[in-house]
Amino acid sequence: MGAEIAHGAVRFQIPDGFRDTTNYTFKHPKVLEEVRVQFENLDRYRPTLDAVLADRADYIKSVMGDRIALEPPVPLVVFGRPARQMDFTFEEKGAKCRNRSVLVQYTDPAYFELSYQALDAVVLRNWAPIFESMQLGGYPPQLPPPSPGFSRRTAGLLTAALPQALEPPKAYLFTLEQARLTVSFRVLDGPPLPLPQLILKETAPGDAISDTKEFNVETPAGACAFYRYLITRDGPAEPTLLAAVRGRLSLTGAAGLVHLYGQAPPAQANALERGFALLLNSFRLEAK
Repeated sequence: MGAEIAHGAVRFQIPDGFRDTTNYTFKHPKVLEEVRVQFENLDRYRPTLDAVLADRADYIKSVMGDRIALEPPVPLVVFGRPARQMDFTFEEKGAKCRNRSVLVQYTDPAYFELSYQALDAVVLRNWAPIFESMQLGGYPPQLPPPSPGFSRRTAGLLTAALPQALEPPKAYLFTLEQARLTVSFRVLDGPPLPLPQLILKETAPGDAISDTKEFNVETPAGACAFYRYLITRDGPAEPTLLAAVRGRLSLTGAAGLVHLYGQAPPAQANALERGFALLLNSFRLEAK
């Protein structure tokens, strides 16, 4: 199995073969403050971190124009690997704000980017506890406890101490070629719909559902009901067929619901089913 992800007390793992393509955004519910983490690969158009930052600077200037002040990139070494830091400042409702990003090439050609955006004084005050706590590959026992007001969070392969007021992502996405698996902690309005009704509600207009099969399993985190089915989707030339699976995991002790969904072309149906099974059986609740 892949890296373990922590969402509050819930733990689950990325299925083997699947890539974590989640947009990790940890956001304050009321004020401008957020941390974003993303994983990318260098390519022939942007073969170096400097090329990535040059492209980023051009894009930021094209969008924000004279509203921003870009600072020159700063070369760094993080985890013994080449890294770059880039800042820009801007005004929001009369207040000076700062966006600081660090890009670390941890393998060839993979790199991750952690960016922190908030009021200028907040970024400058909180950056050191975040930056100095970054760790690739889990929770080594020798790490010191986070600073007061911070808690260690997971973003794929990366963990870091982030301000406690920032809320984690509500959804996670894993992909394998054209197969997609999502894990959602969203809260739906009203009582939970029966899964067949939820499937119909969240199916695009014009899609036809067929070959529906129901399953119920027990996992280390609670009971899960799920359906496997086929989606026939109208296309410009001919209908498209998709294999799909949708489930709802009821966490033990009334700890909430986790919504699971996956889809893939028929040629990847077996990979989708295998990934879903691995994902589902990896869920566990951390003891308080």
